[in-house]
Amino acid sequence: MKENPLVIRDPWTMSYFEYEQEFIDELRYEIGPDHPLYRKRLYVTARRRDPTAVIFETIAKKSNYALVYLTCSGKRGKRNPKTRIIATQEDLQAFIQKEHDDWIEECDHHPMRPPLPCLAAIRIAPDPGYASGTSL
Repeated sequence: MKENPLVIRDPWTMSYFEYEQEFIDELRYEIGPDHPLYRKRLYVTARRRDPTAVIFETIAKKSNYALVYLTCSGKRGKRNPKTRIIATQEDLQAFIQKEHDDWIEECDHHPMRPPLPCLAAIRIAPDPGYASGTSL
């Protein structure tokens, strides 16, 4: 069965490929053996515009997603970062949509809100070997 592409919406964005390894290295630096992502093969699906929140996807027969708030504390394996496991792409899409809706609501009610730019959604093909970005 073919999955629908994942749509990334503000305040989430794609991570530049050249920075993906930096997020993975920081995660590996911060976690210890009791963390659910310890020694898992992963890649970065998206990051929040506040750069410490990252969505990782595990590379496995049945992949899942993890929302991780990196601490960037400089303490190796001492503090497991706050992590939320998201089991399916559908659950991840619902999470991203809710964050987008909350973000728009917050922007609409901010007293110093500048006009919102044209917001782009980025589609990600579900196959980890292929990614294409398009603006909607």
